[in-house]
Amino acid sequence: MSRNSVCPSEAWFEREEDDIMPPSLDGEMFERIKANDPTVTWVAISFEIPPDFVDWDTEAKWIGSNTHLKGLCVYEMQVDEYHDDPEFEIGQFEAFCKGLAQNRSIEHIEFSGLYHPDMFQILSPFIVQNPNLRSLSISSCFDQRTPDSSLLASALSGRENTTALDLFCFHSNNLEDGRGRAIFEALRNQTNLRKISLHYNKIGRDLSAVADLLRNPDSKLRELDMFANHIDDECALILAGGLAENSGLKALILEEVGPDQSWLVGLALRDSAIETLELQKNCIGDEAAMALAEAMVKAPAIKKVCIGNNRIANDGARALASALTKSSTMVALEFGHNKSITPNGWEQFCTVLRNGSSLEALELNSNQIGDHVAVILANSLPYLSELELLELRHTGIGNGGFIALAQALSTCPTLKELTVASNGIGSEGLIALAEVLPACPTLKHLNVAANPSITNQGWVALSNGLQNASIEGLDLQVGANMIGDEELGTLIDVLVSCNVLKTLNLMGSSITNQGWLALANVLQRPNLRLKELYLGMESKNDDVVIAFADALATGNNHLKILDLGSFYDANISDRGWTAVMACLCDTSSIVQTFTSNHTLEYLTEEFWSNSLPDKVDAALHWNHNGNKFELARQKIMRHHFSGAASDLGVFARMKTNVMPHAISWLGVDDSGHTLLYCVLRAELAGIVSVGKGKVGREKRKRTAEEI
Repeated sequence: MSRNSVCPSEAWFEREEDDIMPPSLDGEMFERIKANDPTVTWVAISFEIPPDFVDWDTEAKWIGSNTHLKGLCVYEMQVDEYHDDPEFEIGQFEAFCKGLAQNRSIEHIEFSGLYHPDMFQILSPFIVQNPNLRSLSISSCFDQRTPDSSLLASALSGRENTTALDLFCFHSNNLEDGRGRAIFEALRNQTNLRKISLHYNKIGRDLSAVADLLRNPDSKLRELDMFANHIDDECALILAGGLAENSGLKALILEEVGPDQSWLVGLALRDSAIETLELQKNCIGDEAAMALAEAMVKAPAIKKVCIGNNRIANDGARALASALTKSSTMVALEFGHNKSITPNGWEQFCTVLRNGSSLEALELNSNQIGDHVAVILANSLPYLSELELLELRHTGIGNGGFIALAQALSTCPTLKELTVASNGIGSEGLIALAEVLPACPTLKHLNVAANPSITNQGWVALSNGLQNASIEGLDLQVGANMIGDEELGTLIDVLVSCNVLKTLNLMGSSITNQGWLALANVLQRPNLRLKELYLGMESKNDDVVIAFADALATGNNHLKILDLGSFYDANISDRGWTAVMACLCDTSSIVQTFTSNHTLEYLTEEFWSNSLPDKVDAALHWNHNGNKFELARQKIMRHHFSGAASDLGVFARMKTNVMPHAISWLGVDDSGHTLLYCVLRAELAGIVSVGKGKVGREKRKRTAEEI
């Protein structure tokens, strides 16, 4: 997960998929917001834990007046019998909303877990009058305590002359009993909406209002996500009717929406612009699958269909394979977890593919493939000349099937991703793969995790194969295998001998601290290009942590993620954490701070971040700033020129030709202006002092001459 103080405005739709999160509001971040720091453009606030640096009213006042904030996430404010002082919390929350309502710069706002009956009435000025608001996300804010959705609908209706809104997410808000209709009707005037996401809302008959949105000829809607809403026969027909009159929708997500009658929506593909259709977990059987396959052939734009976790059997599988060979647009099929398809059905599926297809991605995870079907699939791969992704996780493939697949990879000149995790592959299979790697220059992702039969013989072959290949930037997943210190040494050879790997995942291995120390030593190499390293250590001590910290403090400016696992039960003392802090921000001198590690962003996955000391977690968050030169400047400003720590004497010792550059470097923001003022004041004081001394000396000289 990535945290950055710069809001990804243009990629807000994808930020959750890319695991990008805003920094949390703390005292330091609040001061930057208060100073209207242009480098802070988004932040997350939680009402679950009151701030210890300011009250909510003051906090909201400065957020309301800030002109650089682009994104704001507000979480967790539940007033119920479990809270000590609910009236106080309501008052604080209302004060916060009133302050926020004054802001006009925020483009993206997200509310989650906020239960207050008048919240949207208080926030109405922000929603109605903010012309820059582009995305509005509301999750878990409606229940029996907030039964009326008309306040939000009224606020949305008030934006009639402001159509900048392009994303509306409304998740887990219990819209049964007709509470959603007013909201959906209010969205009709937001003709620039590109995505509507409505997870877990029990929408029911109000789906007709959603269908009306689709019928709007002025609509620019490109994605409709109805995940986990129960859609019965009648509702499916209503939605299909709206789709039939829509010519702009590109993606339709109907995952986990109920019975297999959801296939009715597939009929609307025939005349629509839909490119992506997701129908996972819908009890879809053969009849529905065959109807969908027929629609796929006739659809003018369909590119990707996700139909995993259903009840499709052999006939449906054969029909879908036939559709892949007949469609001129289909490039991706996600078809995992269909347990009703027998090996005979998969044999027919793979055989049909020999008719040729423009398929680029084929995902068949958790199906009954086995060695026999894998061999048949291998024989079909030459007919999939544009294949880029093949996923066969947990499909019962052993050495025999995988050797056939590996040998066929040389006929896939565009293959980028291969996943065969959780199978029965041993060293023989890995050796066969290693032999064809030189013929796979486009490979970027290789996942052979959880194949515990692979011995060091297989890892040696893989190491040699990677060193002989012309692959660059490989994501290698080998975790949950029988990898100990000896096997790690083999993989280290890959790191040392060539710069093939971008990501290495060793989680679930049997490596000892001695092995980890050897790996840490390799990270000191300045030419290493590894960016992500997942280790998930079960046990670690000061020596291991210090070894990694020292390695990353000596010039490694590529590694962003070093996942050492949870630190809750780790025996790490102040000695270990001091080394980590010296790596991230060595405050012994300005030069050492400047040359500290500004790249490392994670020492553990985000879920375990609370197991880190606060100062370490904060230092890692600082490194999320993508502008590393500016980050170094901020670290220097904070640790060498703030409060009692200010070392203005460094400017007095500068050469005159260096001073202008230092002044320019300082004065790029408000905090820099403050320091610049102090520096110039100190310098002027020095000049005056020197001047006074010179006058005094000249006066004494004249007096002596006169005598």
